[in-house]
Amino acid sequence: MPLPTGMVFVGANSRVFENACFIVLKVTESCNLGCHYCCSETVSARNVHVMPSEVFRTIVDRLLEQSKAPRIGICFHGGEPMLAPLSWFRSNMDWAQGRAAEKGKSIFWLMQSNCTIVTDEFAKLVADYDIDVGTSLDGTPEISDEYRQEGAQVVEGIRKLEKARKLPGVIALITPKNWDRWPEIVEWFHRERILDLKVNIYYNLGRGRGLEAMTPEKMFAAKKVLLDHMIETRGRGVQDVNLKFMVEWFALGLRAPSMDMKHGCNAFFCGAGSTHFGFQPNGDFYPCGRGSLRYDWKLGNIRDIESADALDRYKEVHEDFHAKNGKWAECVHCDAKRICSFSCTAFYRKTHDNMELECVFTKMMYAHFMERRDSIVGLAADLKTARDTGRSFVDVEGMVPDARLDGHHFGEIGSSLAGSLVAMRHDRRYLAAGGQEIEFSTPAVDVVKYEGRTFCYQKSLDKLFEIDRIVYEALRLVDLFGRDGTCETLVSRHGEERAFAAVEEALRLSQSSAPPVQSAAPPLLSAAAR
Repeated sequence: MPLPTGMVFVGANSRVFENACFIVLKVTESCNLGCHYCCSETVSARNVHVMPSEVFRTIVDRLLEQSKAPRIGICFHGGEPMLAPLSWFRSNMDWAQGRAAEKGKSIFWLMQSNCTIVTDEFAKLVADYDIDVGTSLDGTPEISDEYRQEGAQVVEGIRKLEKARKLPGVIALITPKNWDRWPEIVEWFHRERILDLKVNIYYNLGRGRGLEAMTPEKMFAAKKVLLDHMIETRGRGVQDVNLKFMVEWFALGLRAPSMDMKHGCNAFFCGAGSTHFGFQPNGDFYPCGRGSLRYDWKLGNIRDIESADALDRYKEVHEDFHAKNGKWAECVHCDAKRICSFSCTAFYRKTHDNMELECVFTKMMYAHFMERRDSIVGLAADLKTARDTGRSFVDVEGMVPDARLDGHHFGEIGSSLAGSLVAMRHDRRYLAAGGQEIEFSTPAVDVVKYEGRTFCYQKSLDKLFEIDRIVYEALRLVDLFGRDGTCETLVSRHGEERAFAAVEEALRLSQSSAPPVQSAAPPLLSAAAR
Protein backbone atom coordinates (compact mmCIF):
# COMPACT_ATOMS: atom_id res chain seq x y z
CA MET A 1 0.00 0.00 0.00
CA PRO A 2 1.58 3.33 -1.04
CA LEU A 3 1.95 6.16 1.42
CA PRO A 4 -0.72 8.86 1.24
CA THR A 5 -0.04 12.04 -0.70
CA GLY A 6 2.13 14.40 1.32
CA MET A 7 4.36 11.76 2.90
CA VAL A 8 7.53 12.83 1.13
CA PHE A 9 10.47 10.49 1.66
CA VAL A 10 13.43 12.13 3.40
CA GLY A 11 16.12 11.23 0.90
CA ALA A 12 19.79 10.44 1.29
CA ASN A 13 22.38 13.22 1.35
CA SER A 14 24.07 14.13 -1.93
CA ARG A 15 27.38 13.92 -0.06
CA VAL A 16 27.25 11.30 2.65
CA PHE A 17 27.88 13.50 5.69
CA GLU A 18 26.68 16.90 4.45
CA ASN A 19 23.88 17.04 7.05
CA ALA A 20 25.61 15.06 9.79
CA CYS A 21 25.39 16.60 13.23
CA PHE A 22 25.56 13.55 15.54
CA ILE A 23 27.46 10.25 15.37
CA VAL A 24 27.78 7.19 17.59
CA LEU A 25 31.25 5.61 17.70
CA LYS A 26 31.49 1.99 18.77
CA VAL A 27 34.87 2.44 20.40
CA THR A 28 34.98 -1.30 21.07
CA GLU A 29 32.63 -4.23 20.67
CA SER A 30 33.88 -5.71 23.95
CA CYS A 31 31.91 -5.47 27.18
CA ASN A 32 32.62 -6.51 30.76
CA LEU A 33 28.94 -7.43 31.33
CA GLY A 34 26.56 -9.90 29.71
CA CYS A 35 23.11 -8.43 30.34
CA HIS A 36 20.29 -10.82 29.50
CA TYR A 37 18.39 -8.51 27.16
CA CYS A 38 21.35 -6.73 25.48
CA CYS A 39 20.49 -5.77 21.90
CA SER A 40 24.13 -5.26 20.87
CA GLU A 41 26.32 -8.03 19.57
CA THR A 42 29.05 -7.53 22.18
CA VAL A 43 31.98 -9.83 22.81
CA SER A 44 33.91 -10.77 25.93
CA ALA A 45 36.18 -8.21 27.56
CA ARG A 46 39.03 -10.74 27.78
CA ASN A 47 40.43 -9.46 24.48
CA VAL A 48 39.56 -5.79 24.02
CA HIS A 49 39.97 -4.47 20.49
CA VAL A 50 39.71 -0.68 20.34
CA MET A 51 38.96 1.47 17.29
CA PRO A 52 42.35 2.40 15.79
CA SER A 53 43.22 6.08 16.13
CA GLU A 54 43.70 6.22 12.36
CA VAL A 55 40.04 5.20 11.85
CA PHE A 56 38.81 7.70 14.46
CA ARG A 57 40.73 10.54 12.87
CA THR A 58 39.60 9.65 9.36
CA ILE A 59 35.98 9.72 10.56
CA VAL A 60 36.43 13.13 12.18
CA ASP A 61 38.22 14.51 9.11
CA ARG A 62 35.45 13.38 6.74
CA LEU A 63 32.76 14.81 9.01
CA LEU A 64 34.47 18.17 9.32
CA GLU A 65 35.08 18.31 5.57
CA GLN A 66 31.54 17.48 4.50
CA SER A 67 29.15 18.49 7.26
CA LYS A 68 27.45 21.88 7.11
CA ALA A 69 26.80 21.73 10.86
CA PRO A 70 28.88 24.19 12.93
CA ARG A 71 28.73 21.84 15.95
CA ILE A 72 28.94 18.03 15.84
CA GLY A 73 28.15 15.59 18.64
CA ILE A 74 30.30 12.49 19.04
CA CYS A 75 29.05 9.76 21.38
CA PHE A 76 31.48 7.08 22.55
CA HIS A 77 29.61 3.79 22.69
CA GLY A 78 30.24 0.07 22.64
CA GLY A 79 30.45 -2.52 24.03
CA GLU A 80 31.81 -0.64 26.98
CA PRO A 81 33.82 2.44 25.94
CA MET A 82 35.57 2.73 29.32
CA LEU A 83 37.50 -0.42 28.41
CA ALA A 84 39.55 1.78 26.05
CA PRO A 85 42.68 3.36 27.57
CA LEU A 86 42.52 6.88 28.95
CA SER A 87 45.41 7.79 26.66
CA TRP A 88 43.31 6.83 23.62
CA PHE A 89 40.61 9.30 24.60
CA ARG A 90 42.88 12.19 25.56
CA SER A 91 45.10 12.05 22.49
CA ASN A 92 42.26 11.61 20.01
CA MET A 93 39.93 14.15 21.62
CA ASP A 94 42.68 16.78 21.76
CA TRP A 95 43.46 16.14 18.09
CA ALA A 96 39.78 16.29 17.09
CA GLN A 97 39.14 19.55 18.94
CA GLY A 98 42.18 21.11 17.31
CA ARG A 99 41.09 19.97 13.86
CA ALA A 100 37.55 21.28 14.43
CA ALA A 101 38.91 24.67 15.50
CA GLU A 102 40.91 24.86 12.26
CA LYS A 103 37.63 24.42 10.36
CA GLY A 104 35.77 26.99 12.48
CA LYS A 105 33.63 24.27 14.05
CA SER A 106 33.27 22.63 17.45
CA ILE A 107 32.65 19.16 18.87
CA PHE A 108 30.67 18.18 21.94
CA TRP A 109 31.23 14.82 23.58
CA LEU A 110 28.93 12.14 24.96
CA MET A 111 29.44 8.62 26.27
CA GLN A 112 27.13 5.70 26.92
CA SER A 113 28.63 3.46 29.59
CA ASN A 114 27.45 0.82 32.01
CA CYS A 115 29.41 2.79 34.67
CA THR A 116 30.61 -0.34 36.46
CA ILE A 117 34.31 0.37 35.94
CA VAL A 118 34.42 4.13 36.57
CA THR A 119 37.74 5.07 38.15
CA ASP A 120 38.69 8.44 39.63
CA GLU A 121 40.91 8.96 36.58
CA PHE A 122 38.02 8.27 34.20
CA ALA A 123 35.75 10.60 36.17
CA LYS A 124 38.41 13.30 35.79
CA LEU A 125 38.53 12.68 32.01
CA VAL A 126 34.76 13.10 31.85
CA ALA A 127 34.98 16.38 33.78
CA ASP A 128 38.00 17.70 31.87
CA TYR A 129 36.34 17.26 28.46
CA ASP A 130 32.79 18.00 29.66
CA ILE A 131 31.54 14.61 28.44
CA ASP A 132 27.84 14.02 29.00
CA VAL A 133 27.55 10.45 30.24
CA GLY A 134 24.53 8.18 30.05
CA THR A 135 24.15 4.84 31.80
CA SER A 136 21.48 2.20 32.36
CA LEU A 137 19.68 1.13 35.53
CA ASP A 138 16.20 -0.38 35.60
CA GLY A 139 15.42 0.52 39.23
CA THR A 140 16.98 -0.52 42.50
CA PRO A 141 20.10 -2.67 42.04
CA GLU A 142 18.05 -5.74 42.98
CA ILE A 143 15.32 -5.01 40.43
CA SER A 144 17.77 -3.94 37.75
CA ASP A 145 19.74 -7.17 38.08
CA GLU A 146 16.71 -9.20 36.97
CA TYR A 147 17.83 -8.53 33.38
CA ARG A 148 21.05 -6.55 33.83
CA GLN A 149 24.16 -7.11 35.94
CA GLU A 150 26.11 -5.37 38.71
CA GLY A 151 23.46 -2.80 39.64
CA ALA A 152 25.28 -1.89 42.86
CA GLN A 153 28.45 -1.10 40.90
CA VAL A 154 26.43 1.06 38.50
CA VAL A 155 25.23 3.15 41.44
CA GLU A 156 28.81 3.41 42.73
CA GLY A 157 29.94 4.63 39.29
CA ILE A 158 27.14 7.19 39.20
CA ARG A 159 28.31 8.54 42.55
CA LYS A 160 31.91 8.86 41.34
CA LEU A 161 30.76 10.86 38.33
CA GLU A 162 28.49 12.95 40.56
CA LYS A 163 31.49 13.75 42.74
CA ALA A 164 33.23 15.00 39.59
CA ARG A 165 30.15 17.21 38.94
CA LYS A 166 29.09 15.13 35.92
CA LEU A 167 26.02 13.27 37.18
CA PRO A 168 24.94 10.99 34.31
CA GLY A 169 21.50 10.61 32.84
CA VAL A 170 19.97 7.16 33.26
CA ILE A 171 18.17 4.97 30.77
CA ALA A 172 15.67 2.73 32.56
CA LEU A 173 13.67 0.07 30.77
CA ILE A 174 10.13 -1.03 31.48
CA THR A 175 10.40 -4.81 31.38
CA PRO A 176 8.19 -7.84 32.03
CA LYS A 177 10.04 -8.17 35.35
CA ASN A 178 9.55 -4.63 36.68
CA TRP A 179 6.45 -3.12 35.03
CA ASP A 180 4.35 -3.47 38.20
CA ARG A 181 7.10 -2.24 40.54
CA TRP A 182 7.37 1.32 39.26
CA PRO A 183 5.88 2.93 42.39
CA GLU A 184 8.82 1.43 44.28
CA ILE A 185 11.28 2.26 41.49
CA VAL A 186 10.24 5.92 41.22
CA GLU A 187 10.40 6.32 44.99
CA TRP A 188 13.90 4.83 45.02
CA PHE A 189 15.19 7.06 42.19
CA HIS A 190 13.66 10.08 43.94
CA ARG A 191 15.25 9.18 47.26
CA GLU A 192 18.64 8.61 45.61
CA ARG A 193 18.33 11.97 43.77
CA ILE A 194 18.74 10.25 40.42
CA LEU A 195 16.12 12.44 38.79
CA ASP A 196 16.77 12.57 35.03
CA LEU A 197 15.63 9.37 33.39
CA LYS A 198 14.90 8.24 29.89
CA VAL A 199 12.38 5.47 30.44
CA ASN A 200 12.42 3.28 27.35
CA ILE A 201 10.52 0.17 26.38
CA TYR A 202 11.99 -3.29 26.47
CA TYR A 203 12.51 -4.90 23.04
CA ASN A 204 12.90 -8.59 22.28
CA LEU A 205 16.16 -8.10 20.39
CA GLY A 206 19.66 -9.54 20.51
CA ARG A 207 20.03 -11.63 23.66
CA GLY A 208 16.47 -10.67 24.55
CA ARG A 209 14.96 -12.88 21.87
CA GLY A 210 12.78 -15.52 23.45
CA LEU A 211 12.32 -13.64 26.71
CA GLU A 212 8.84 -12.73 27.93
CA ALA A 213 7.21 -10.08 25.74
CA MET A 214 5.75 -6.78 26.89
CA THR A 215 2.14 -5.67 26.44
CA PRO A 216 0.71 -2.16 25.90
CA GLU A 217 -1.22 -2.46 29.15
CA LYS A 218 1.94 -3.11 31.17
CA MET A 219 3.76 -0.25 29.47
CA PHE A 220 0.87 2.12 30.15
CA ALA A 221 0.62 1.10 33.81
CA ALA A 222 4.31 1.89 34.40
CA LYS A 223 4.24 5.18 32.48
CA LYS A 224 1.14 6.29 34.36
CA VAL A 225 3.05 5.92 37.64
CA LEU A 226 5.76 8.18 36.23
CA LEU A 227 3.24 10.69 34.93
CA ASP A 228 1.43 10.86 38.28
CA HIS A 229 4.75 11.45 40.04
CA MET A 230 5.70 14.25 37.62
CA ILE A 231 2.33 15.95 38.14
CA GLU A 232 2.45 15.58 41.94
CA THR A 233 6.00 16.98 42.16
CA ARG A 234 5.31 19.62 39.46
CA GLY A 235 8.31 18.32 37.54
CA ARG A 236 10.72 18.83 40.44
CA GLY A 237 11.14 15.14 41.19
CA VAL A 238 11.94 12.29 38.82
CA GLN A 239 11.49 13.24 35.17
CA ASP A 240 11.13 10.86 32.25
CA VAL A 241 12.38 12.73 29.19
CA ASN A 242 10.16 10.64 26.91
CA LEU A 243 7.07 11.61 28.89
CA LYS A 244 8.31 15.19 29.03
CA PHE A 245 8.32 15.35 25.24
CA MET A 246 4.85 13.80 25.09
CA VAL A 247 3.47 16.34 27.59
CA GLU A 248 4.95 19.30 25.76
CA TRP A 249 3.88 18.06 22.32
CA PHE A 250 0.37 17.60 23.68
CA ALA A 251 0.26 21.08 25.19
CA LEU A 252 1.39 22.63 21.92
CA GLY A 253 -1.37 20.71 20.22
CA LEU A 254 -0.37 20.75 16.57
CA ARG A 255 2.70 18.57 16.55
CA ALA A 256 2.46 16.21 13.59
CA PRO A 257 4.86 14.00 11.60
CA SER A 258 6.92 16.35 9.46
CA MET A 259 7.79 14.95 6.07
CA ASP A 260 9.85 17.65 4.39
CA MET A 261 12.95 18.02 6.55
CA LYS A 262 15.66 15.95 8.18
CA HIS A 263 15.28 14.99 11.83
CA GLY A 264 16.69 13.33 14.88
CA CYS A 265 14.98 10.29 16.38
CA ASN A 266 11.47 11.54 17.19
CA ALA A 267 10.02 11.91 13.71
CA PHE A 268 8.06 9.94 11.16
CA PHE A 269 11.21 9.75 9.02
CA CYS A 270 14.10 9.87 11.48
CA GLY A 271 17.51 11.36 10.74
CA ALA A 272 19.32 8.01 10.59
CA GLY A 273 21.74 8.12 7.68
CA SER A 274 21.04 11.82 7.10
CA THR A 275 21.81 13.71 10.29
CA HIS A 276 22.85 10.71 12.43
CA PHE A 277 25.35 7.90 11.76
CA GLY A 278 26.81 4.96 13.66
CA PHE A 279 30.39 3.72 13.23
CA GLN A 280 31.97 0.36 13.98
CA PRO A 281 35.62 0.04 15.15
CA ASN A 282 36.77 -0.89 11.62
CA GLY A 283 35.23 2.22 10.01
CA ASP A 284 32.06 0.61 8.67
CA PHE A 285 29.16 2.99 9.13
CA TYR A 286 25.41 2.51 9.48
CA PRO A 287 22.36 4.78 9.61
CA CYS A 288 22.69 5.18 13.40
CA GLY A 289 24.07 3.46 16.49
CA ARG A 290 21.14 1.06 16.60
CA GLY A 291 21.24 0.59 12.83
CA SER A 292 24.32 -1.61 13.11
CA LEU A 293 22.04 -4.44 14.24
CA ARG A 294 21.95 -5.79 10.67
CA TYR A 295 24.84 -6.12 8.26
CA ASP A 296 22.58 -5.39 5.25
CA TRP A 297 22.12 -1.85 6.62
CA LYS A 298 25.82 -1.08 6.24
CA LEU A 299 26.06 2.20 4.34
CA GLY A 300 29.76 1.94 3.56
CA ASN A 301 33.24 2.31 5.03
CA ILE A 302 34.84 5.60 6.01
CA ARG A 303 37.83 4.93 3.76
CA ASP A 304 35.62 5.00 0.65
CA ILE A 305 32.80 7.51 0.64
CA GLU A 306 33.48 9.55 -2.51
CA SER A 307 33.41 6.94 -5.29
CA ALA A 308 30.28 6.58 -7.45
CA ASP A 309 29.78 2.98 -6.32
CA ALA A 310 30.06 3.95 -2.65
CA LEU A 311 27.51 6.76 -3.05
CA ASP A 312 25.12 4.49 -4.95
CA ARG A 313 25.28 1.88 -2.17
CA TYR A 314 24.75 4.52 0.50
CA LYS A 315 21.63 5.89 -1.21
CA GLU A 316 20.20 2.44 -1.93
CA VAL A 317 20.63 1.17 1.65
CA HIS A 318 19.41 4.45 3.13
CA GLU A 319 16.21 4.25 1.11
CA ASP A 320 15.63 0.62 2.11
CA PHE A 321 16.25 1.41 5.79
CA HIS A 322 13.52 4.08 5.78
CA ALA A 323 10.96 2.11 3.77
CA LYS A 324 7.45 2.28 5.25
CA ASN A 325 4.79 -0.38 4.84
CA GLY A 326 1.04 0.14 4.70
CA LYS A 327 0.78 0.29 8.49
CA TRP A 328 2.22 3.79 8.41
CA ALA A 329 -0.66 5.13 6.33
CA GLU A 330 -2.70 5.03 9.54
CA CYS A 331 -0.53 7.75 11.06
CA VAL A 332 -2.03 10.47 8.89
CA HIS A 333 -5.48 10.07 10.42
CA CYS A 334 -4.38 9.16 13.97
CA ASP A 335 -4.89 11.87 16.61
CA ALA A 336 -2.26 10.22 18.83
CA LYS A 337 0.50 11.24 16.41
CA ARG A 338 0.48 14.53 18.32
CA ILE A 339 2.44 12.80 21.09
CA CYS A 340 4.00 9.97 19.08
CA SER A 341 7.75 9.43 18.71
CA PHE A 342 7.10 6.98 15.84
CA SER A 343 9.20 4.24 17.44
CA CYS A 344 12.78 3.47 16.41
CA THR A 345 13.29 2.64 12.74
CA ALA A 346 16.12 0.19 13.47
CA PHE A 347 14.12 -1.56 16.20
CA TYR A 348 10.77 -1.84 14.40
CA ARG A 349 12.49 -3.05 11.21
CA LYS A 350 14.16 -5.72 13.31
CA THR A 351 10.93 -6.86 14.99
CA HIS A 352 7.57 -5.60 13.72
CA ASP A 353 5.74 -6.70 16.88
CA ASN A 354 7.31 -3.82 18.79
CA MET A 355 5.92 -1.28 16.34
CA GLU A 356 2.36 -2.43 17.05
CA LEU A 357 3.11 -2.55 20.77
CA GLU A 358 4.22 1.09 20.86
CA CYS A 359 1.38 2.16 18.58
CA VAL A 360 -1.30 0.78 20.92
CA PHE A 361 0.49 2.17 23.99
CA THR A 362 0.71 5.67 22.46
CA LYS A 363 -3.00 5.67 21.67
CA MET A 364 -3.73 4.66 25.26
CA MET A 365 -1.52 7.46 26.59
CA TYR A 366 -3.12 10.03 24.28
CA ALA A 367 -6.60 9.05 25.48
CA HIS A 368 -5.36 9.41 29.07
CA PHE A 369 -3.93 12.86 28.29
CA MET A 370 -7.28 13.92 26.87
CA GLU A 371 -9.04 12.84 30.07
CA ARG A 372 -6.56 14.84 32.18
CA ARG A 373 -6.12 17.77 29.85
CA ASP A 374 -5.86 20.48 32.51
CA SER A 375 -3.29 18.55 34.52
CA ILE A 376 -1.17 17.86 31.43
CA VAL A 377 -1.22 21.51 30.36
CA GLY A 378 -0.27 22.53 33.89
CA LEU A 379 2.59 20.02 33.93
CA ALA A 380 3.88 21.38 30.62
CA ALA A 381 4.17 24.83 32.18
CA ASP A 382 5.75 23.42 35.37
CA LEU A 383 8.38 21.51 33.40
CA LYS A 384 9.47 24.72 31.74
CA THR A 385 10.85 26.08 35.00
CA ALA A 386 11.15 22.99 37.22
CA ARG A 387 14.93 22.83 36.95
CA ASP A 388 17.75 23.31 34.49
CA THR A 389 18.61 19.88 33.11
CA GLY A 390 20.89 21.24 30.41
CA ARG A 391 18.39 20.16 27.77
CA SER A 392 16.35 22.39 25.52
CA PHE A 393 12.66 21.69 25.10
CA VAL A 394 9.83 23.28 23.20
CA ASP A 395 8.52 26.63 24.36
CA VAL A 396 5.19 26.24 26.12
CA GLU A 397 5.11 29.10 28.59
CA GLY A 398 4.30 32.36 26.88
CA MET A 399 2.70 30.71 23.88
CA VAL A 400 -0.65 32.40 24.43
CA PRO A 401 -0.28 35.51 26.57
CA ASP A 402 -3.64 37.16 27.02
CA ALA A 403 -4.31 40.68 28.29
CA ARG A 404 -7.58 39.58 29.85
CA LEU A 405 -5.89 37.09 32.16
CA ASP A 406 -3.85 39.52 34.28
CA GLY A 407 -0.60 38.60 32.57
CA HIS A 408 -0.92 34.85 33.13
CA HIS A 409 0.77 32.82 30.43
CA PHE A 410 -0.44 29.92 28.40
CA GLY A 411 0.04 26.65 30.23
CA GLU A 412 -0.81 27.98 33.66
CA ILE A 413 -3.68 26.06 35.22
CA GLY A 414 -5.65 29.24 35.95
CA SER A 415 -5.81 30.19 32.28
CA SER A 416 -9.24 29.13 31.08
CA LEU A 417 -8.60 30.49 27.61
CA ALA A 418 -5.37 28.54 27.31
CA GLY A 419 -7.07 25.32 28.35
CA SER A 420 -9.89 25.91 25.89
CA LEU A 421 -7.47 26.53 23.04
CA VAL A 422 -5.52 23.38 23.86
CA ALA A 423 -8.79 21.45 23.86
CA MET A 424 -9.74 22.98 20.55
CA ARG A 425 -6.43 22.13 18.93
CA HIS A 426 -6.89 18.52 19.93
CA ASP A 427 -10.47 18.45 18.71
CA ARG A 428 -11.01 16.17 15.73
CA ARG A 429 -12.83 18.91 13.83
CA TYR A 430 -9.89 21.27 14.16
CA LEU A 431 -7.30 18.64 13.30
CA ALA A 432 -9.25 17.69 10.20
CA ALA A 433 -9.38 21.37 9.20
CA GLY A 434 -13.05 20.99 8.41
CA GLY A 435 -14.94 22.20 11.45
CA GLN A 436 -16.45 25.42 12.65
CA GLU A 437 -13.47 26.50 14.75
CA ILE A 438 -10.88 26.76 11.99
CA GLU A 439 -11.06 29.71 9.63
CA PHE A 440 -8.33 28.61 7.21
CA SER A 441 -4.89 27.03 7.08
CA THR A 442 -1.69 27.58 5.09
CA PRO A 443 1.71 25.82 5.32
CA ALA A 444 2.85 28.59 7.71
CA VAL A 445 -0.21 29.38 9.85
CA ASP A 446 -3.58 28.21 11.09
CA VAL A 447 -6.23 30.83 11.87
CA VAL A 448 -9.00 29.97 14.31
CA LYS A 449 -11.93 31.85 15.78
CA TYR A 450 -12.89 31.27 19.39
CA GLU A 451 -15.56 33.03 21.43
CA GLY A 452 -15.63 35.91 18.98
CA ARG A 453 -11.85 36.36 19.00
CA THR A 454 -9.42 35.47 16.21
CA PHE A 455 -6.08 33.71 16.75
CA CYS A 456 -3.21 32.96 14.37
CA TYR A 457 -1.10 29.89 15.17
CA GLN A 458 2.41 30.29 13.73
CA LYS A 459 3.57 26.73 13.16
CA SER A 460 7.34 27.11 12.92
CA LEU A 461 7.54 29.14 16.16
CA ASP A 462 4.88 27.18 18.04
CA LYS A 463 3.24 30.45 19.06
CA LEU A 464 -0.32 31.67 19.02
CA PHE A 465 -1.22 35.35 18.54
CA GLU A 466 -4.54 37.06 18.91
CA ILE A 467 -5.05 39.20 15.81
CA ASP A 468 -7.40 41.89 14.62
CA ARG A 469 -9.86 40.90 11.89
CA ILE A 470 -8.08 43.10 9.35
CA VAL A 471 -4.93 41.01 9.85
CA TYR A 472 -7.07 37.91 9.39
CA GLU A 473 -8.27 39.31 6.07
CA ALA A 474 -4.71 40.10 5.03
CA LEU A 475 -3.50 36.60 5.94
CA ARG A 476 -6.24 35.06 3.87
CA LEU A 477 -5.55 37.25 0.84
CA VAL A 478 -1.77 37.56 0.83
CA ASP A 479 -1.23 33.88 0.11
CA LEU A 480 -3.39 34.25 -3.00
CA PHE A 481 -2.69 37.76 -4.31
CA GLY A 482 0.67 38.72 -2.80
CA ARG A 483 1.57 42.03 -1.13
CA ASP A 484 0.40 44.45 -3.81
CA GLY A 485 -2.86 42.72 -4.64
CA THR A 486 -3.77 42.41 -0.96
CA CYS A 487 -2.96 46.05 -0.23
CA GLU A 488 -5.11 47.14 -3.16
CA THR A 489 -8.05 45.12 -1.88
CA LEU A 490 -7.78 46.25 1.75
CA VAL A 491 -7.20 49.94 1.06
CA SER A 492 -10.67 50.26 -0.42
CA ARG A 493 -12.16 48.74 2.76
CA HIS A 494 -10.00 50.08 5.60
CA GLY A 495 -7.92 52.96 4.32
CA GLU A 496 -4.28 53.10 3.31
CA GLU A 497 -2.55 53.27 6.71
CA ARG A 498 -4.38 50.35 8.31
CA ALA A 499 -4.25 48.28 5.12
CA PHE A 500 -0.47 48.57 4.69
CA ALA A 501 0.15 47.86 8.39
CA ALA A 502 -2.11 44.79 8.28
CA VAL A 503 -0.33 43.40 5.23
CA GLU A 504 3.05 43.84 6.92
CA GLU A 505 1.81 41.96 9.99
CA ALA A 506 0.38 39.19 7.81
CA LEU A 507 3.64 38.82 5.91
CA ARG A 508 5.63 38.61 9.14
CA LEU A 509 3.32 35.89 10.45
CA SER A 510 3.46 33.99 7.15
CA GLN A 511 7.24 34.22 6.98
CA SER A 512 7.78 32.71 10.44
CA SER A 513 9.05 35.77 12.29
CA ALA A 514 7.28 36.97 15.39
CA PRO A 515 5.31 40.20 14.98
CA PRO A 516 6.31 43.14 17.15
CA VAL A 517 4.64 43.73 20.46
CA GLN A 518 3.72 47.25 19.43
CA SER A 519 3.36 48.85 16.03
CA ALA A 520 3.58 52.46 14.94
CA ALA A 521 0.36 51.89 13.04
CA PRO A 522 -2.96 51.45 14.87
CA PRO A 523 -2.65 48.35 17.08
CA LEU A 524 -3.37 45.22 15.10
CA LEU A 525 -2.32 42.65 17.70
CA SER A 526 -4.13 42.77 20.99
CA ALA A 527 -1.61 40.29 22.37
CA ALA A 528 1.77 39.03 21.22
CA ALA A 529 3.83 36.11 22.47
CA ARG A 530 6.70 37.07 24.71
